[in-house]
Amino acid sequence: MKALTLILLATAGLYATPVFTIVPQPNSSYTSNTTLLPFTDPLESMIMSVSDGTLTISFLFGGSPTIMDVNLVPTDWATWGSPPETETSTPTVVRPDDTTQTDIVFSFSVPLTTFGVELEPDDTTNTLHPFTTTYSLGGNTAGVIQESVSGNAAARLFAASGGPFDQVEVISNVDFAAAQFRYVAVPEPATSILLLAPLVIIVVRTRRERPWRGTHYRLFEIAHGPPLDTGQNEFLVVRGTAFNGLSHPVAVRVVCVSETCLGPAHALAGRSI
Repeated sequence: MKALTLILLATAGLYATPVFTIVPQPNSSYTSNTTLLPFTDPLESMIMSVSDGTLTISFLFGGSPTIMDVNLVPTDWATWGSPPETETSTPTVVRPDDTTQTDIVFSFSVPLTTFGVELEPDDTTNTLHPFTTTYSLGGNTAGVIQESVSGNAAARLFAASGGPFDQVEVISNVDFAAAQFRYVAVPEPATSILLLAPLVIIVVRTRRERPWRGTHYRLFEIAHGPPLDTGQNEFLVVRGTAFNGLSHPVAVRVVCVSETCLGPAHALAGRSI
């Protein structure tokens, strides 16, 4: 009798926990593989978020929305860095409207795998000011970048990949300006199932007795979202419980086969296949 053997491979490479990787400068690889989130509000506007339709970054202080001023270098903000340390020496920047705020959170509307921002302290002397940028997801720290920066034409890039991240917190000992927000969003599940899957699943037919029969096998999605090939007689098994293929289980650990092979979904609960 033909049955189904499922081999679950927890991979150590492609599906391993992403490595937090710092991007030291805005080189061509960084700029060509990320999306620039521009400031489209008029200069001297006061904003609490910025958006491009894909990503919205909300500005928070103490857990609440805060106001940021839109300024231009060198008209409203005196200096910036220069390439190769920054993308340009005359960017549009945002800064806290309340200059006592030295701890700003950039909160993302969608999770990101890469995020970068250029920062400069509000001090045109050569004094170095410490910056700490903490990348996190759901309150759990994914990585930290620490660097001391001068406000005398010495802005620096703070960027990293290896998310997902849902926020970045920036802390300094003075207020600061931020520019050149760049990002890479987590790919949509429907177009990058394998990138999100924690497991690789190999389907092998073997000759082994089972109380059910069938030869119609399909490999389904193993990440978020609906299966690759949906149908009323197809099921996903999630942590030992079967669900109709049209549902949206989160953590799929095995593949499914047609109803003729495994029987009704309700009868599969807790059954190992």
